[in-house]
Amino acid sequence: MLNRRRTLQTGVATLLSAAAPLAAFPQSKPRVKVRYNEVVRSMLYAPAYVAIAKGYFDELGLDVTLATAQGGDKSVAVMLSNQADIALIGPESAIYVQNSDSPVKIPIFCGLTSTDGFMLVGREKLDKFVGSWLAGQNQYAIFIEPDAAQLELDGKAHFLASIGETVGFADYTTFMATDKYIRENKETLQNWTNGIAKGMAWTAQAPIAELVSTISQFFPAVKPDVLAHAAERYRRLKIWKTSPVIEPAAVEKFQDILVQGHVLEQNKRVKFADLVVTEFLNKAK
Repeated sequence: MLNRRRTLQTGVATLLSAAAPLAAFPQSKPRVKVRYNEVVRSMLYAPAYVAIAKGYFDELGLDVTLATAQGGDKSVAVMLSNQADIALIGPESAIYVQNSDSPVKIPIFCGLTSTDGFMLVGREKLDKFVGSWLAGQNQYAIFIEPDAAQLELDGKAHFLASIGETVGFADYTTFMATDKYIRENKETLQNWTNGIAKGMAWTAQAPIAELVSTISQFFPAVKPDVLAHAAERYRRLKIWKTSPVIEPAAVEKFQDILVQGHVLEQNKRVKFADLVVTEFLNKAK
Protein backbone atom coordinates (compact mmCIF):
# COMPACT_ATOMS: atom_id res chain seq x y z
CA MET A 1 0.00 0.00 0.00
CA LEU A 2 2.84 2.37 0.89
CA ASN A 3 4.57 1.75 -2.41
CA ARG A 4 1.35 2.36 -4.34
CA ARG A 5 0.71 5.63 -2.42
CA ARG A 6 4.29 6.78 -2.99
CA THR A 7 4.02 5.94 -6.68
CA LEU A 8 0.73 7.87 -6.94
CA GLN A 9 2.23 10.88 -5.17
CA THR A 10 5.24 10.82 -7.46
CA GLY A 11 2.97 10.62 -10.49
CA VAL A 12 0.82 13.55 -9.35
CA ALA A 13 3.91 15.64 -8.65
CA THR A 14 5.23 14.87 -12.13
CA LEU A 15 1.94 15.87 -13.77
CA LEU A 16 1.78 19.13 -11.80
CA SER A 17 5.35 20.04 -12.73
CA ALA A 18 4.60 19.32 -16.40
CA ALA A 19 1.44 21.40 -16.30
CA ALA A 20 3.15 24.44 -14.79
CA PRO A 21 5.04 25.44 -17.97
CA LEU A 22 1.84 25.03 -20.01
CA ALA A 23 0.05 27.52 -17.79
CA ALA A 24 2.90 29.94 -18.35
CA PHE A 25 2.28 30.04 -22.12
CA PRO A 26 0.17 33.02 -23.26
CA GLN A 27 -3.35 32.33 -24.46
CA SER A 28 -3.91 32.53 -28.23
CA LYS A 29 -4.99 35.94 -29.45
CA PRO A 30 -8.72 36.34 -30.11
CA ARG A 31 -9.67 36.51 -33.78
CA VAL A 32 -10.21 40.00 -35.18
CA LYS A 33 -13.66 40.63 -36.61
CA VAL A 34 -13.58 42.18 -40.09
CA ARG A 35 -16.71 43.49 -41.77
CA TYR A 36 -16.02 43.01 -45.48
CA ASN A 37 -18.20 44.62 -48.15
CA GLU A 38 -17.93 43.72 -51.85
CA VAL A 39 -19.44 45.97 -54.49
CA VAL A 40 -21.21 43.10 -56.34
CA ARG A 41 -21.00 39.31 -56.51
CA SER A 42 -18.78 38.32 -59.43
CA MET A 43 -16.31 35.69 -60.64
CA LEU A 44 -13.96 38.64 -60.98
CA TYR A 45 -13.34 38.38 -57.23
CA ALA A 46 -12.54 34.65 -57.15
CA PRO A 47 -9.21 34.99 -55.26
CA ALA A 48 -11.06 36.71 -52.40
CA TYR A 49 -13.66 33.93 -52.27
CA VAL A 50 -10.83 31.40 -52.26
CA ALA A 51 -9.21 33.16 -49.29
CA ILE A 52 -12.50 32.86 -47.40
CA ALA A 53 -13.42 29.33 -48.46
CA LYS A 54 -9.99 27.78 -47.90
CA GLY A 55 -9.63 29.37 -44.48
CA TYR A 56 -6.67 31.62 -45.26
CA PHE A 57 -8.18 34.50 -43.32
CA ASP A 58 -9.02 32.18 -40.43
CA GLU A 59 -5.40 30.99 -40.31
CA LEU A 60 -4.31 34.62 -40.01
CA GLY A 61 -6.67 35.34 -37.11
CA LEU A 62 -9.40 37.14 -39.05
CA ASP A 63 -13.11 36.50 -38.48
CA VAL A 64 -14.58 37.78 -41.75
CA THR A 65 -18.23 38.54 -42.42
CA LEU A 66 -19.14 39.21 -46.06
CA ALA A 67 -21.85 41.57 -47.34
CA THR A 68 -22.63 42.60 -50.92
CA ALA A 69 -23.54 46.24 -51.53
CA GLN A 70 -24.86 46.04 -55.11
CA GLY A 71 -23.24 49.29 -56.14
CA GLY A 72 -20.08 51.31 -55.66
CA ASP A 73 -21.92 54.26 -54.11
CA LYS A 74 -23.47 51.92 -51.56
CA SER A 75 -20.09 50.40 -50.68
CA VAL A 76 -18.66 53.86 -50.15
CA ALA A 77 -21.65 54.83 -48.00
CA VAL A 78 -21.26 51.87 -45.64
CA MET A 79 -17.56 52.60 -45.26
CA LEU A 80 -18.00 56.29 -44.56
CA SER A 81 -20.72 55.48 -42.03
CA ASN A 82 -18.50 52.89 -40.29
CA GLN A 83 -20.68 49.94 -41.26
CA ALA A 84 -17.80 48.16 -43.00
CA ASP A 85 -14.09 47.85 -42.30
CA ILE A 86 -12.82 46.80 -45.72
CA ALA A 87 -14.48 47.25 -49.10
CA LEU A 88 -13.77 45.86 -52.55
CA ILE A 89 -14.61 48.61 -55.05
CA GLY A 90 -13.24 50.19 -58.20
CA PRO A 91 -10.41 52.72 -57.68
CA GLU A 92 -12.68 55.47 -58.99
CA SER A 93 -14.47 55.42 -55.63
CA ALA A 94 -11.27 56.26 -53.76
CA ILE A 95 -10.49 58.95 -56.36
CA TYR A 96 -13.91 60.60 -56.06
CA VAL A 97 -13.80 60.57 -52.27
CA GLN A 98 -10.27 61.98 -52.34
CA ASN A 99 -11.58 64.88 -54.42
CA SER A 100 -14.68 65.37 -52.27
CA ASP A 101 -15.23 67.50 -49.17
CA SER A 102 -15.48 64.39 -47.00
CA PRO A 103 -13.04 64.58 -44.07
CA VAL A 104 -12.80 60.77 -44.26
CA LYS A 105 -10.83 59.30 -47.14
CA ILE A 106 -10.72 55.68 -48.33
CA PRO A 107 -7.20 54.88 -49.59
CA ILE A 108 -6.45 51.70 -51.53
CA PHE A 109 -4.21 49.23 -49.70
CA CYS A 110 -4.34 46.01 -51.76
CA GLY A 111 -5.04 45.00 -55.36
CA LEU A 112 -7.20 42.13 -56.63
CA THR A 113 -7.87 42.35 -60.39
CA SER A 114 -5.42 43.40 -63.08
CA THR A 115 -7.93 44.96 -65.43
CA ASP A 116 -11.58 45.25 -66.49
CA GLY A 117 -13.48 41.97 -66.24
CA PHE A 118 -16.30 42.73 -68.66
CA MET A 119 -16.75 40.83 -71.92
CA LEU A 120 -18.18 42.25 -75.13
CA VAL A 121 -20.70 39.84 -76.62
CA GLY A 122 -22.92 39.96 -79.69
CA ARG A 123 -26.04 38.27 -80.90
CA GLU A 124 -24.06 37.03 -83.88
CA LYS A 125 -20.48 35.84 -84.16
CA LEU A 126 -18.59 38.42 -86.19
CA ASP A 127 -14.95 38.93 -87.10
CA LYS A 128 -15.41 42.68 -87.33
CA PHE A 129 -18.01 44.23 -85.05
CA VAL A 130 -17.01 47.91 -84.93
CA GLY A 131 -18.55 48.80 -88.28
CA SER A 132 -21.87 47.19 -87.44
CA TRP A 133 -21.92 48.94 -84.07
CA LEU A 134 -21.27 52.32 -85.68
CA ALA A 135 -23.98 51.58 -88.23
CA GLY A 136 -26.46 51.55 -85.36
CA GLN A 137 -27.43 47.90 -85.36
CA ASN A 138 -27.15 47.74 -81.54
CA GLN A 139 -26.46 44.06 -81.43
CA TYR A 140 -23.83 44.16 -78.70
CA ALA A 141 -23.56 44.40 -74.94
CA ILE A 142 -21.01 43.93 -72.18
CA PHE A 143 -21.38 41.45 -69.33
CA ILE A 144 -19.21 40.43 -66.42
CA GLU A 145 -18.60 36.78 -65.51
CA PRO A 146 -20.31 34.46 -64.95
CA ASP A 147 -23.14 36.22 -66.84
CA ALA A 148 -21.17 36.32 -70.11
CA ALA A 149 -20.38 32.60 -69.86
CA GLN A 150 -24.01 31.77 -69.07
CA LEU A 151 -25.28 33.64 -72.15
CA GLU A 152 -22.62 32.04 -74.32
CA LEU A 153 -23.32 28.48 -73.17
CA ASP A 154 -27.06 29.06 -73.56
CA GLY A 155 -26.46 30.04 -77.18
CA LYS A 156 -27.83 33.54 -76.60
CA ALA A 157 -24.60 35.45 -77.17
CA HIS A 158 -21.19 35.09 -78.80
CA PHE A 159 -17.97 36.23 -77.18
CA LEU A 160 -16.35 39.00 -79.24
CA ALA A 161 -13.73 40.69 -77.09
CA SER A 162 -12.41 41.22 -73.58
CA ILE A 163 -12.58 44.84 -72.47
CA GLY A 164 -9.67 44.26 -70.11
CA GLU A 165 -7.47 42.67 -72.76
CA THR A 166 -8.17 45.65 -75.00
CA VAL A 167 -7.32 48.38 -72.47
CA GLY A 168 -4.40 46.53 -70.85
CA PHE A 169 -3.40 46.43 -67.20
CA ALA A 170 -5.31 48.99 -65.16
CA ASP A 171 -6.22 47.82 -61.64
CA TYR A 172 -9.98 47.53 -61.93
CA THR A 173 -11.00 46.43 -58.46
CA THR A 174 -9.12 47.11 -55.22
CA PHE A 175 -9.45 46.79 -51.47
CA MET A 176 -9.77 49.99 -49.50
CA ALA A 177 -10.44 51.14 -45.96
CA THR A 178 -10.88 54.49 -44.27
CA ASP A 179 -7.72 56.39 -43.41
CA LYS A 180 -8.61 56.06 -39.72
CA TYR A 181 -9.02 52.27 -39.97
CA ILE A 182 -5.69 52.00 -41.76
CA ARG A 183 -3.90 53.97 -39.07
CA GLU A 184 -5.39 51.93 -36.24
CA ASN A 185 -5.41 48.40 -37.72
CA LYS A 186 -2.12 47.85 -39.47
CA GLU A 187 -1.68 44.23 -38.35
CA THR A 188 -5.20 43.36 -39.50
CA LEU A 189 -4.63 44.89 -42.93
CA GLN A 190 -1.29 43.12 -43.32
CA ASN A 191 -2.97 39.83 -42.46
CA TRP A 192 -5.76 40.60 -44.93
CA THR A 193 -3.25 41.35 -47.68
CA ASN A 194 -1.34 38.16 -46.87
CA GLY A 195 -4.57 36.15 -47.07
CA ILE A 196 -5.40 37.67 -50.45
CA ALA A 197 -1.89 36.89 -51.70
CA LYS A 198 -2.39 33.23 -50.74
CA GLY A 199 -5.78 33.23 -52.47
CA MET A 200 -4.20 34.66 -55.62
CA ALA A 201 -1.42 32.09 -55.66
CA TRP A 202 -3.85 29.20 -55.24
CA THR A 203 -6.30 30.55 -57.83
CA ALA A 204 -3.50 30.90 -60.38
CA GLN A 205 -2.47 27.23 -60.27
CA ALA A 206 -5.44 25.18 -59.03
CA PRO A 207 -7.19 22.82 -61.45
CA ILE A 208 -10.29 24.56 -62.81
CA ALA A 209 -12.60 21.87 -61.41
CA GLU A 210 -11.14 22.35 -57.94
CA LEU A 211 -11.40 26.13 -58.24
CA VAL A 212 -15.05 25.82 -59.23
CA SER A 213 -15.75 23.46 -56.34
CA THR A 214 -14.11 25.90 -53.91
CA ILE A 215 -16.03 29.02 -54.95
CA SER A 216 -19.37 27.45 -55.95
CA GLN A 217 -20.83 28.24 -52.51
CA PHE A 218 -20.74 31.92 -53.50
CA PHE A 219 -22.70 31.21 -56.70
CA PRO A 220 -25.42 28.75 -55.65
CA ALA A 221 -27.62 29.48 -58.69
CA VAL A 222 -24.85 29.04 -61.27
CA LYS A 223 -24.05 25.65 -62.80
CA PRO A 224 -20.48 24.32 -62.44
CA ASP A 225 -19.90 24.24 -66.21
CA VAL A 226 -20.71 27.96 -66.41
CA LEU A 227 -18.31 28.77 -63.58
CA ALA A 228 -15.63 26.64 -65.24
CA HIS A 229 -16.09 28.42 -68.58
CA ALA A 230 -15.82 31.82 -66.88
CA ALA A 231 -12.80 30.77 -64.79
CA GLU A 232 -10.93 29.42 -67.79
CA ARG A 233 -11.48 32.68 -69.67
CA TYR A 234 -10.44 34.93 -66.78
CA ARG A 235 -7.29 32.87 -66.22
CA ARG A 236 -6.39 32.84 -69.91
CA LEU A 237 -6.86 36.61 -70.15
CA LYS A 238 -4.88 37.19 -66.90
CA ILE A 239 -7.77 39.15 -65.39
CA TRP A 240 -6.89 37.97 -61.88
CA LYS A 241 -3.76 39.45 -60.36
CA THR A 242 -1.13 37.04 -59.07
CA SER A 243 0.20 39.59 -56.58
CA PRO A 244 -1.58 42.25 -54.51
CA VAL A 245 1.00 44.82 -55.61
CA ILE A 246 -0.39 47.87 -57.41
CA GLU A 247 1.89 49.64 -59.86
CA PRO A 248 1.74 53.42 -60.42
CA ALA A 249 1.50 52.93 -64.20
CA ALA A 250 -1.68 50.86 -63.83
CA VAL A 251 -3.30 53.53 -61.66
CA GLU A 252 -2.32 56.22 -64.16
CA LYS A 253 -3.88 54.21 -66.98
CA PHE A 254 -7.05 53.75 -64.95
CA GLN A 255 -7.29 57.50 -64.48
CA ASP A 256 -6.63 57.98 -68.21
CA ILE A 257 -9.71 55.86 -68.86
CA LEU A 258 -11.79 57.94 -66.45
CA VAL A 259 -10.64 61.19 -68.08
CA GLN A 260 -11.29 59.86 -71.59
CA GLY A 261 -14.72 58.70 -70.47
CA HIS A 262 -15.51 62.21 -69.17
CA VAL A 263 -16.11 61.02 -65.61
CA LEU A 264 -12.95 62.61 -64.20
CA GLU A 265 -11.57 66.04 -64.96
CA GLN A 266 -7.90 66.19 -65.88
CA ASN A 267 -7.11 68.50 -62.98
CA LYS A 268 -8.82 66.11 -60.55
CA ARG A 269 -6.37 63.27 -61.08
CA VAL A 270 -4.99 61.98 -57.78
CA LYS A 271 -1.32 61.25 -57.17
CA PHE A 272 -0.45 57.61 -56.61
CA ALA A 273 1.07 58.40 -53.20
CA ASP A 274 -2.20 60.02 -52.08
CA LEU A 275 -4.34 57.19 -53.40
CA VAL A 276 -2.49 53.97 -52.56
CA VAL A 277 -0.99 52.86 -49.24
CA THR A 278 1.83 50.52 -50.24
CA GLU A 279 3.17 49.32 -46.89
CA PHE A 280 0.96 46.20 -46.76
CA LEU A 281 1.14 45.02 -50.36
CA ASN A 282 4.91 45.42 -50.44
CA LYS A 283 5.22 43.08 -47.44
CA ALA A 284 2.64 40.54 -48.58
CA LYS A 285 3.63 36.90 -48.18
